[in-house]
Amino acid sequence: MADYFDLPVAQVAPATTFESLNVDSMDLIEMVFLVEERAGVSLDGALEDLRVRIA
Repeated sequence: MADYFDLPVAQVAPATTFESLNVDSMDLIEMVFLVEERAGVSLDGALEDLRVRIA
């Protein structure tokens, strides 16, 4: 996440919220697609969860 959002590594921790990092919904969706591509997995459930939280 630190690399993707160009943040200091110390700023990103398990308890850090996306809101505190000024990450918007489009950033989150792009990150999900990147994780899917790099890990070779499908995170359809994660996208659905994001849609529910954003709406």
